[in-house]
Amino acid sequence: MVALQTILTPILDGAIVSSFAGAIYALLSSRDKTGGMIDPISNIVLGCSVTGCLQVLGKLLLPRLFGKLSLNKADLTPVELSRNRGKFEEMVMSLVLMSISSAFMYSIFESTDWAWWKDQNLMYTGPSEPPSTTVNYFYSVTVGTWITSGFCCRFIEEKNRDWLLMYTHHALTIALICGSYVISMERVGCIILFLHQVSDIVLNICQLCHYLGWDADHFPLHIPVAEALFAVNILSWIYTRLYILPTVCTVSVFTVMHDNEYCGDYSQGRYFCDLLGSFLCALQVMHVWWLYEMLSVAYKILSGVGADAAARSYLDEKKEKDQPKEKSQ
Repeated sequence: MVALQTILTPILDGAIVSSFAGAIYALLSSRDKTGGMIDPISNIVLGCSVTGCLQVLGKLLLPRLFGKLSLNKADLTPVELSRNRGKFEEMVMSLVLMSISSAFMYSIFESTDWAWWKDQNLMYTGPSEPPSTTVNYFYSVTVGTWITSGFCCRFIEEKNRDWLLMYTHHALTIALICGSYVISMERVGCIILFLHQVSDIVLNICQLCHYLGWDADHFPLHIPVAEALFAVNILSWIYTRLYILPTVCTVSVFTVMHDNEYCGDYSQGRYFCDLLGSFLCALQVMHVWWLYEMLSVAYKILSGVGADAAARSYLDEKKEKDQPKEKSQ
Protein backbone atom coordinates (compact mmCIF):
# COMPACT_ATOMS: atom_id res chain seq x y z
CA MET A 1 0.00 0.00 0.00
CA VAL A 2 2.87 2.37 0.80
CA ALA A 3 4.44 1.69 -2.61
CA LEU A 4 1.10 2.33 -4.34
CA GLN A 5 0.70 5.59 -2.46
CA THR A 6 4.23 6.63 -3.42
CA ILE A 7 3.49 5.98 -7.10
CA LEU A 8 0.01 7.51 -7.27
CA THR A 9 0.55 10.64 -5.18
CA PRO A 10 2.70 12.55 -7.73
CA ILE A 11 0.32 11.46 -10.52
CA LEU A 12 -2.63 12.88 -8.58
CA ASP A 13 -0.64 16.04 -7.84
CA GLY A 14 -0.04 16.47 -11.57
CA ALA A 15 -3.71 15.86 -12.37
CA ILE A 16 -4.80 18.56 -9.93
CA VAL A 17 -2.26 21.08 -11.23
CA SER A 18 -3.28 20.34 -14.84
CA SER A 19 -6.95 20.75 -13.96
CA PHE A 20 -6.33 24.09 -12.32
CA ALA A 21 -4.24 25.26 -15.30
CA GLY A 22 -6.98 24.26 -17.75
CA ALA A 23 -9.65 25.97 -15.68
CA ILE A 24 -7.64 29.19 -15.40
CA TYR A 25 -7.10 29.18 -19.17
CA ALA A 26 -10.81 28.62 -19.79
CA LEU A 27 -11.76 31.35 -17.34
CA LEU A 28 -9.36 33.77 -19.02
CA SER A 29 -10.91 32.91 -22.38
CA SER A 30 -14.40 33.47 -21.03
CA ARG A 31 -13.33 36.88 -19.75
CA ASP A 32 -12.49 37.87 -23.31
CA LYS A 33 -15.89 36.63 -24.50
CA THR A 34 -17.75 38.58 -21.82
CA GLY A 35 -16.02 41.85 -22.53
CA GLY A 36 -13.51 41.74 -19.70
CA MET A 37 -16.18 41.69 -16.98
CA ILE A 38 -14.68 38.62 -15.33
CA ASP A 39 -11.30 38.65 -13.63
CA PRO A 40 -10.73 34.95 -12.88
CA ILE A 41 -7.29 35.30 -11.32
CA SER A 42 -8.58 37.81 -8.78
CA ASN A 43 -11.57 35.60 -8.01
CA ILE A 44 -9.38 32.51 -7.60
CA VAL A 45 -7.18 34.46 -5.19
CA LEU A 46 -10.37 35.65 -3.49
CA GLY A 47 -11.56 32.06 -3.10
CA CYS A 48 -8.23 31.03 -1.55
CA SER A 49 -8.24 34.07 0.73
CA VAL A 50 -11.82 33.64 1.92
CA THR A 51 -11.33 29.94 2.63
CA GLY A 52 -8.02 30.54 4.41
CA CYS A 53 -9.40 33.43 6.47
CA LEU A 54 -12.45 31.44 7.53
CA GLN A 55 -10.24 28.56 8.61
CA VAL A 56 -8.00 30.90 10.63
CA LEU A 57 -11.02 32.61 12.20
CA GLY A 58 -12.42 29.20 12.98
CA LYS A 59 -9.26 28.22 14.81
CA LEU A 60 -9.45 31.45 16.83
CA LEU A 61 -13.19 31.71 17.49
CA LEU A 62 -14.46 28.15 17.68
CA PRO A 63 -12.50 27.23 20.83
CA ARG A 64 -14.20 30.19 22.54
CA LEU A 65 -17.62 29.34 21.17
CA PHE A 66 -17.37 25.60 21.84
CA GLY A 67 -14.76 25.64 24.60
CA LYS A 68 -17.30 24.61 27.21
CA LEU A 69 -19.04 22.18 24.90
CA SER A 70 -18.80 18.66 26.24
CA LEU A 71 -17.60 16.20 23.64
CA ASN A 72 -18.00 12.46 23.96
CA LYS A 73 -15.25 11.41 26.39
CA ALA A 74 -16.00 7.70 26.62
CA ASP A 75 -12.73 5.76 26.97
CA LEU A 76 -10.73 8.54 25.29
CA THR A 77 -7.19 9.51 26.18
CA PRO A 78 -6.36 13.23 26.48
CA VAL A 79 -4.60 13.05 23.10
CA GLU A 80 -7.64 11.47 21.42
CA LEU A 81 -9.97 13.97 23.05
CA SER A 82 -7.83 16.88 21.83
CA ARG A 83 -7.76 15.41 18.31
CA ASN A 84 -11.54 14.96 18.34
CA ARG A 85 -12.02 18.57 19.41
CA GLY A 86 -9.78 19.69 16.55
CA LYS A 87 -11.76 17.57 14.07
CA PHE A 88 -15.01 18.92 15.50
CA GLU A 89 -13.88 22.51 14.88
CA GLU A 90 -12.72 21.66 11.34
CA MET A 91 -16.08 20.08 10.56
CA VAL A 92 -17.95 23.13 11.84
CA MET A 93 -15.98 25.41 9.49
CA SER A 94 -16.40 22.94 6.63
CA LEU A 95 -20.14 22.87 7.30
CA VAL A 96 -20.30 26.68 7.17
CA LEU A 97 -18.41 26.84 3.86
CA MET A 98 -20.46 24.08 2.22
CA SER A 99 -23.73 25.60 3.42
CA ILE A 100 -22.85 29.00 1.92
CA SER A 101 -21.75 27.45 -1.37
CA SER A 102 -24.80 25.17 -1.55
CA ALA A 103 -27.14 28.10 -0.89
CA PHE A 104 -25.48 30.05 -3.71
CA MET A 105 -25.82 27.12 -6.11
CA TYR A 106 -29.42 26.60 -5.04
CA SER A 107 -30.15 30.22 -6.00
CA ILE A 108 -28.61 29.60 -9.44
CA PHE A 109 -30.78 26.50 -9.99
CA GLU A 110 -33.87 28.28 -8.67
CA SER A 111 -33.33 31.23 -11.03
CA THR A 112 -33.45 28.80 -13.98
CA ASP A 113 -36.46 26.91 -12.59
CA TRP A 114 -34.20 23.84 -12.31
CA ALA A 115 -34.27 23.54 -16.10
CA TRP A 116 -30.78 22.00 -16.23
CA TRP A 117 -31.99 19.07 -14.16
CA LYS A 118 -35.12 18.54 -16.26
CA ASP A 119 -33.64 18.82 -19.77
CA GLN A 120 -30.20 17.27 -20.24
CA ASN A 121 -29.82 18.99 -23.62
CA LEU A 122 -29.38 22.24 -21.69
CA MET A 123 -26.26 20.85 -20.01
CA TYR A 124 -24.15 21.79 -23.03
CA THR A 125 -23.89 25.50 -23.81
CA GLY A 126 -21.27 25.40 -26.57
CA PRO A 127 -18.56 27.94 -27.35
CA SER A 128 -21.05 30.38 -28.88
CA GLU A 129 -22.86 30.81 -25.55
CA PRO A 130 -20.35 31.76 -22.83
CA PRO A 131 -21.31 31.11 -19.20
CA SER A 132 -23.17 33.80 -17.33
CA THR A 133 -21.34 36.25 -15.10
CA THR A 134 -22.78 34.52 -12.02
CA VAL A 135 -21.52 31.09 -13.09
CA ASN A 136 -18.11 32.54 -13.98
CA TYR A 137 -17.74 34.13 -10.57
CA PHE A 138 -18.93 30.95 -8.90
CA TYR A 139 -16.48 28.78 -10.83
CA SER A 140 -13.45 30.99 -10.31
CA VAL A 141 -14.08 31.41 -6.58
CA THR A 142 -14.78 27.67 -6.25
CA VAL A 143 -11.49 26.81 -7.96
CA GLY A 144 -9.74 28.96 -5.35
CA THR A 145 -11.61 27.19 -2.58
CA TRP A 146 -10.62 23.79 -3.95
CA ILE A 147 -6.98 24.89 -4.20
CA THR A 148 -7.04 25.53 -0.46
CA SER A 149 -8.88 22.32 0.40
CA GLY A 150 -6.62 20.32 -1.93
CA PHE A 151 -3.55 21.75 -0.22
CA CYS A 152 -4.96 20.82 3.19
CA CYS A 153 -5.80 17.29 2.04
CA ARG A 154 -2.33 16.85 0.57
CA PHE A 155 -0.12 18.36 3.25
CA ILE A 156 -2.04 19.07 6.47
CA GLU A 157 -4.77 16.51 7.12
CA GLU A 158 -3.93 13.26 8.89
CA LYS A 159 -3.13 10.44 6.46
CA ASN A 160 -5.11 7.40 7.56
CA ARG A 161 -6.11 4.26 5.72
CA ASP A 162 -8.57 6.09 3.46
CA TRP A 163 -6.25 9.00 2.65
CA LEU A 164 -5.20 7.78 -0.80
CA LEU A 165 -8.82 7.03 -1.73
CA MET A 166 -9.91 10.44 -0.43
CA TYR A 167 -7.13 12.24 -2.29
CA THR A 168 -7.96 10.34 -5.49
CA HIS A 169 -11.61 11.32 -5.11
CA HIS A 170 -10.51 14.91 -4.50
CA ALA A 171 -8.34 14.93 -7.64
CA LEU A 172 -11.06 13.39 -9.83
CA THR A 173 -13.69 15.82 -8.56
CA ILE A 174 -11.43 18.80 -9.25
CA ALA A 175 -10.68 17.44 -12.73
CA LEU A 176 -14.42 17.04 -13.39
CA ILE A 177 -15.27 20.54 -12.20
CA CYS A 178 -12.49 22.20 -14.18
CA GLY A 179 -12.81 19.91 -17.20
CA SER A 180 -16.56 20.44 -17.50
CA TYR A 181 -15.91 24.16 -17.75
CA VAL A 182 -13.28 23.69 -20.46
CA ILE A 183 -15.71 21.74 -22.70
CA SER A 184 -18.61 24.17 -22.10
CA MET A 185 -20.49 21.84 -19.74
CA GLU A 186 -20.11 24.02 -16.67
CA ARG A 187 -23.70 23.26 -15.74
CA VAL A 188 -22.69 19.64 -15.16
CA GLY A 189 -19.89 20.90 -12.92
CA CYS A 190 -22.36 22.97 -10.90
CA ILE A 191 -24.59 19.93 -10.37
CA ILE A 192 -21.62 17.72 -9.41
CA LEU A 193 -20.56 20.28 -6.81
CA PHE A 194 -24.08 20.70 -5.48
CA LEU A 195 -24.70 16.96 -5.09
CA HIS A 196 -21.37 16.40 -3.34
CA GLN A 197 -21.87 19.27 -0.94
CA VAL A 198 -25.48 18.45 -0.05
CA SER A 199 -24.56 14.88 0.89
CA ASP A 200 -21.43 16.10 2.70
CA ILE A 201 -23.51 18.52 4.77
CA VAL A 202 -25.62 15.63 6.06
CA LEU A 203 -22.47 13.57 6.67
CA ASN A 204 -20.80 16.42 8.60
CA ILE A 205 -23.85 16.92 10.81
CA CYS A 206 -23.87 13.19 11.52
CA GLN A 207 -20.17 13.24 12.44
CA LEU A 208 -20.65 16.29 14.66
CA CYS A 209 -23.36 14.43 16.56
CA HIS A 210 -20.97 11.50 16.99
CA TYR A 211 -18.26 13.73 18.47
CA LEU A 212 -20.86 15.28 20.79
CA GLY A 213 -21.93 11.82 21.92
CA TRP A 214 -25.54 12.28 20.85
CA ASP A 215 -26.26 8.58 20.46
CA ALA A 216 -28.79 6.42 22.26
CA ASP A 217 -26.25 5.48 24.95
CA HIS A 218 -25.42 9.06 25.99
CA PHE A 219 -28.22 11.39 24.81
CA PRO A 220 -30.96 12.28 27.35
CA LEU A 221 -33.90 9.85 27.34
CA HIS A 222 -31.75 7.59 25.14
CA ILE A 223 -33.00 9.31 21.98
CA PRO A 224 -30.95 7.91 19.05
CA VAL A 225 -30.11 11.26 17.42
CA ALA A 226 -26.80 10.12 15.92
CA GLU A 227 -28.28 6.83 14.73
CA ALA A 228 -31.23 8.58 13.05
CA LEU A 229 -28.95 11.08 11.30
CA PHE A 230 -26.69 8.24 10.20
CA ALA A 231 -29.69 6.56 8.55
CA VAL A 232 -30.59 9.87 6.85
CA ASN A 233 -26.98 10.16 5.71
CA ILE A 234 -27.08 6.72 4.06
CA LEU A 235 -30.34 7.55 2.27
CA SER A 236 -29.06 10.94 1.07
CA TRP A 237 -25.81 9.30 -0.08
CA ILE A 238 -27.71 6.74 -2.15
CA TYR A 239 -30.07 9.32 -3.64
CA THR A 240 -27.54 12.06 -4.48
CA ARG A 241 -24.38 10.14 -5.34
CA LEU A 242 -25.67 6.79 -6.56
CA TYR A 243 -28.88 7.85 -8.28
CA ILE A 244 -28.91 11.51 -9.38
CA LEU A 245 -25.19 11.79 -10.17
CA PRO A 246 -25.13 8.91 -12.70
CA THR A 247 -28.60 9.51 -14.17
CA VAL A 248 -28.13 13.26 -14.65
CA CYS A 249 -24.40 14.00 -14.93
CA THR A 250 -22.88 10.78 -16.31
CA VAL A 251 -25.62 10.30 -18.90
CA SER A 252 -25.27 13.93 -19.98
CA VAL A 253 -21.51 13.68 -20.44
CA PHE A 254 -21.69 10.45 -22.45
CA THR A 255 -24.73 11.25 -24.61
CA VAL A 256 -25.41 14.99 -24.91
CA MET A 257 -21.80 15.88 -25.66
CA HIS A 258 -21.58 13.21 -28.36
CA ASP A 259 -24.69 14.56 -30.08
CA ASN A 260 -23.27 18.04 -30.60
CA GLU A 261 -21.40 19.07 -33.72
CA TYR A 262 -19.01 21.15 -31.66
CA CYS A 263 -17.12 17.99 -30.80
CA GLY A 264 -16.15 17.69 -34.46
CA ASP A 265 -12.74 16.10 -34.24
CA TYR A 266 -13.10 13.16 -31.86
CA SER A 267 -9.57 13.54 -30.54
CA GLN A 268 -10.21 17.15 -29.52
CA GLY A 269 -13.78 16.97 -28.30
CA ARG A 270 -15.28 13.61 -27.57
CA TYR A 271 -12.04 12.07 -26.38
CA PHE A 272 -11.86 14.60 -23.55
CA CYS A 273 -15.56 14.09 -22.92
CA ASP A 274 -15.05 10.32 -22.62
CA LEU A 275 -12.19 10.98 -20.20
CA LEU A 276 -14.47 13.02 -17.95
CA GLY A 277 -17.11 10.31 -18.23
CA SER A 278 -14.59 7.72 -17.07
CA PHE A 279 -13.75 9.97 -14.11
CA LEU A 280 -17.44 10.03 -13.20
CA CYS A 281 -17.56 6.23 -13.37
CA ALA A 282 -14.50 6.05 -11.12
CA LEU A 283 -16.26 8.31 -8.62
CA GLN A 284 -19.24 5.96 -8.67
CA VAL A 285 -17.02 3.03 -7.73
CA MET A 286 -15.65 5.00 -4.76
CA HIS A 287 -19.14 6.03 -3.71
CA VAL A 288 -20.25 2.39 -3.74
CA TRP A 289 -17.24 1.43 -1.61
CA TRP A 290 -17.98 4.13 0.97
CA LEU A 291 -21.63 3.07 1.01
CA TYR A 292 -20.46 -0.45 1.83
CA GLU A 293 -18.43 0.90 4.75
CA MET A 294 -21.38 2.94 6.02
CA LEU A 295 -23.66 -0.09 5.77
CA SER A 296 -21.08 -2.09 7.74
CA VAL A 297 -21.26 0.47 10.55
CA ALA A 298 -25.07 0.44 10.34
CA TYR A 299 -25.07 -3.36 10.65
CA LYS A 300 -22.99 -3.15 13.82
CA ILE A 301 -25.41 -0.58 15.25
CA LEU A 302 -28.42 -2.78 14.47
CA SER A 303 -26.57 -5.73 16.01
CA GLY A 304 -26.63 -3.91 19.34
CA VAL A 305 -23.06 -2.64 19.38
CA GLY A 306 -24.16 1.01 19.63
CA ALA A 307 -23.30 4.01 17.47
CA ASP A 308 -20.29 5.09 19.52
CA ALA A 309 -18.87 1.58 19.77
CA ALA A 310 -19.45 0.92 16.06
CA ALA A 311 -17.71 4.14 15.07
CA ARG A 312 -14.81 3.48 17.44
CA SER A 313 -14.54 -0.07 16.12
CA TYR A 314 -14.25 1.29 12.59
CA LEU A 315 -11.63 3.84 13.65
CA ASP A 316 -9.67 1.21 15.61
CA GLU A 317 -9.72 -1.01 12.53
CA LYS A 318 -8.24 1.84 10.51
CA LYS A 319 -5.53 2.36 13.11
CA GLU A 320 -4.62 -1.32 13.11
CA LYS A 321 -4.26 -1.25 9.33
CA ASP A 322 -2.16 1.91 9.58
CA GLN A 323 0.26 0.47 12.14
CA PRO A 324 2.07 -1.92 9.74
CA LYS A 325 2.66 1.04 7.41
CA GLU A 326 4.35 2.99 10.18
CA LYS A 327 6.49 0.02 11.13
CA SER A 328 7.48 -0.60 7.54
CA GLN A 329 8.68 2.97 7.30
